Amino acid sequence: MLRFLALSLALLLPALADASGGTIRRFALVAGANDGGAARTELRYAASDAAAVARVLEELGGVAPADRLLLVDPDRAGMQAGLAEMQHRLAAARAGDTRVELFVYYSGHSDEEGLLLGEEHFTYGELRQALESLPADVRVAILDSCSSGALTRRKGGVRRAPFLVDAASKVKGHAYLTSSSADEAAQESDRIGASFFTHFLVSGLRGAADSTRDGKVTLTEAYQFAFAETLARTEKTSSGAQHPAYEMQLVGTGDLVMTDLRSTAAGLVVEESIHGRIYVRDAAGALVVELRKAPATPVELGLAPGAYVVTVEDRGSLSEANVVLAEGKRSTLARAQLRSVEGERNRVRGDDAVDESEYVRAPFVLGLVPGSSTLPYGVPEDRVTTGIGFNLVGGRTARLDGVDVGFGLNWHTERASGAMLAIGGNLVGGDTSGAQFAVGFNHTGGSLDGVQASVGYNGAGEDVSLGQAAVGANFAGGDVRGFQASAGANWAEGAVAGAQLTSGLNVARGGLRGVQGSSGVNWVAGDASGFQATAGANVVDGGLVGAQLGPANVLTGASMGLQAGVANWSRASFSGLQLGGGFSWARELEGAQIGVINVGGNVDGAQIGVINVASGTVNGTQIGVVNYADEVDAPLGVLSVVRKGRFNLDLWADETSAGNLGLKIGARHFYGIFTAGVGGRETSEGDQRWTAGLGFGGHVPVGNPALSFLNLELLARQVHYGSDWSTEAGENHLVSTLRLGAGWQIAERFALVAGPSVNVSVAETDRGGFGLFGEAATVESNDEATVRMWPGFFVGVQI
Repeated sequence: MLRFLALSLALLLPALADASGGTIRRFALVAGANDGGAARTELRYAASDAAAVARVLEELGGVAPADRLLLVDPDRAGMQAGLAEMQHRLAAARAGDTRVELFVYYSGHSDEEGLLLGEEHFTYGELRQALESLPADVRVAILDSCSSGALTRRKGGVRRAPFLVDAASKVKGHAYLTSSSADEAAQESDRIGASFFTHFLVSGLRGAADSTRDGKVTLTEAYQFAFAETLARTEKTSSGAQHPAYEMQLVGTGDLVMTDLRSTAAGLVVEESIHGRIYVRDAAGALVVELRKAPATPVELGLAPGAYVVTVEDRGSLSEANVVLAEGKRSTLARAQLRSVEGERNRVRGDDAVDESEYVRAPFVLGLVPGSSTLPYGVPEDRVTTGIGFNLVGGRTARLDGVDVGFGLNWHTERASGAMLAIGGNLVGGDTSGAQFAVGFNHTGGSLDGVQASVGYNGAGEDVSLGQAAVGANFAGGDVRGFQASAGANWAEGAVAGAQLTSGLNVARGGLRGVQGSSGVNWVAGDASGFQATAGANVVDGGLVGAQLGPANVLTGASMGLQAGVANWSRASFSGLQLGGGFSWARELEGAQIGVINVGGNVDGAQIGVINVASGTVNGTQIGVVNYADEVDAPLGVLSVVRKGRFNLDLWADETSAGNLGLKIGARHFYGIFTAGVGGRETSEGDQRWTAGLGFGGHVPVGNPALSFLNLELLARQVHYGSDWSTEAGENHLVSTLRLGAGWQIAERFALVAGPSVNVSVAETDRGGFGLFGEAATVESNDEATVRMWPGFFVGVQI
């Protein structure tokens, strides 16, 4: 797969004017470079991606054509000239109370060090410095490229969750979005004619990401949509999953509005009844927007005026519609406008069309068993439509428009538009618009728009719009827009927009937007928004925005929200809180893990538990008995092992012990200490004094020729006397020390350390012998313990 970089976007737009009444002016610097040098395969879509971003910013993002600068295949000098020109334009625009916002977008090749412009390098350091010098209130940069995540991981770069929701945006600062992590390839696709990340970013900006349906797409919504779709579409490619990343340093209230759909030249509204994956192509056949639309949710897209072809893919079926969007108008796409195309399942082969004239209406029918119903002479049962049916054992007609009461079987081969009551079962071969009630089973061969209630079994061959209730099982062959409630199992072949409640098993094979509650297992194949609660296991084979509550929780796609249970597992990135009574695992985590055992890849936040393990970098803290990480900012635990961290041996002398050995293990700035010591001032009994203990420390580099660093450390040491380590004095004598050490680094692995300390001794049997200049002062003494305090001093070496 091609690797390519898009650093883009500099500043974003709130709305039409800020609260102070000033105006807003938006600028965009957009660059696309297909050429990454002789060692790189030439890209196909970097320049067209840049053009697509430029178009959406002009059409929906409030960027005037005169305030946009598009660079195609720039070299290093061209990129520098573009940044210089933008600095000049921004400086000229900052007059009066004008708020200036800047977008910078780049698509092309890159590596771990920076952008590849032909045979030349433009490093991330140079890029960040140039962006930070641009005189704008807000700067947003987006990179779509290989290893572009390295931009967000440079010194000072910490990714933060974008909790920015206030509509009255007055934000200042910068935000950097990248299409891949620091060690991943960014991918482009011939099928969509673009890079995955930029394609879904543009789709989101045109309205697919408007999750709040307020007609505006914010920075948070655009990133979340592009992240989830990019990850989902690249997980099965030959190059593997691609994880977009971001860094935000924004102050103020409100989220940044990227695009305003209300200002679009033309709009396309896709009505609620249409759902599935939607593709919008322009007159030239180019794919303009792609999204997955959930049931019962309208979507509005901002597009340029013109002709489009809209294709809807829903569980293997394809349908299309041609729409023409006029200047300044919004057009609605209704389900009735869709026509089936090749690939959709139509009428079953051999199922000939039926002549409506063959049907005969009967006011009512009576039947003991199927085939014996009282019918007009010579008319088959499957050509009769009736208003009322009475069946003692069973009866059959083609269509029912009213009520059928039976003590055995109610069977209507095509449809029933009323209510069916049976103590045996209800069976309909087509649509059902009213309700079915049975002590045995209910079955509908088509859609159900009402209610099914059964002690045994409910089945709807396609969609269910209101609900199903059963003591045994519920089954929907399509989508469910309502509820399924059962003491046995609920099964939906399509998406569920509502609730599934059972004491056994819930299955939604097309996604979930609502609630699953079970004492057994909840399972969703596809994305989910809402929550799952169970006494057994929760599984989402896709992404989740919401919560999982249960003993075992499993996610396979990028998700955000809460997992709370004995065991939590997320195969992809997870943003939020994993709360585990036993074990929690996330491939990438932004937030916190709290539990007995926490395991993650890269962690932005905290791991709090007995054992914490991060195979990557922890931008935050680990608090536990045992901590392990490749890199970590602040570990706190009895044993913290950091692969790229600190491992030192200290030798020192103080008034407590003449000879001490300390082992320091941890991060560069925070670490744990294990100590052992021997010797000290002579005690009244003349016994040798031994110490053993542990502590914590912090390291601050100074870099001065006369002072290399400072260490602040807290130690707790158990004191023993003589060779008997089981004496009461040894078991109940504790010395606590707080000390400040000044260090002079003589060689790479050798430093002199010395400094003052404050010491407190608590002993059941006090033998004295402490203090820097004689016996330590007694703070308190009674029958239980003697407490002494004294100032001290230590000197030693650090290796």
